This record gives sequence, structure tokens and C-alpha cells, in this order.
Amino acid sequence: MQTIGFTPYPFVIPNRRALAVRNPYGRLQCPHVRPSCRVFFVYILSSLSGTLYVGISNNVQRRSAEHSIGSDKSFTSRYSIDRLVYFETFSDVVRAIAREKQIKGWRREKKIALIKSMNPSWKDLRLELRHAILL
Repeated sequence: MQTIGFTPYPFVIPNRRALAVRNPYGRLQCPHVRPSCRVFFVYILSSLSGTLYVGISNNVQRRSAEHSIGSDKSFTSRYSIDRLVYFETFSDVVRAIAREKQIKGWRREKKIALIKSMNPSWKDLRLELRHAILL
């Protein structure tokens, strides 16, 4: 019998790989991970000159940091795109991907209107996001 802390675990944890199922994209997914605990972000990064980048991640802070220190050949490094100016959260990855594709298909003016609806001053939201996660 396994124990976690001081509470005895009433059953043996089975092989997780044996319980894995294929998700719609063909990847193995373990059913013991509750989907309600997953959070996906659709985000927009901007440079000081106003160049925009739309992306998706399950960890927007890590991903935006990766963009800012990326390789010289990447789009975000080439155009100095390093400010998180907009984000949305989703619990379903399929909906998040659909929203990312929708925003990527928009004209620049519509993306700017979306950003201004949440962040009129275009300030970097990474610090506010970090504070919201800690609460």
C-alpha cells in the first residue's frame, strides 16, 4: 500500500501508460489528469513599434520569456516582440486552438481593437498575470 503524507492510499496506482488514450490529435493522454485543471492561453505579444504575434500556450509566462530570448532567426526575436498585451484563458485546448486561428485570421485593426478592449495603455501584462496566478 502506498501512502501520500499521512493518509494511506486505498489502492495501488496502476501503470499510467496502460490507462492512456489517444486524444483527437493522436497523442497519448492520461485520463487521471482532470481536464478541469488544465488552462490554456491564447495570447498576443507586441513590440514597441507595434508588431503583433498571436500564439497559444499552457504557460504563457514561460512562453513569452522564450519568445524574448529566442534564436536570432525567430520572428519574435527579429522584431523585438517581448510585451504580453492580451490573453484569454480556456480549459479546452480545441477551443483555444480555434480561437487562436480565428484571431490570426483577423485584420490588424480588429486585433488592435481587441487589445484596447482589455489593455488600453498597451502595458506588459506579465507582471499582472504572475500576481493573478499567485492569488
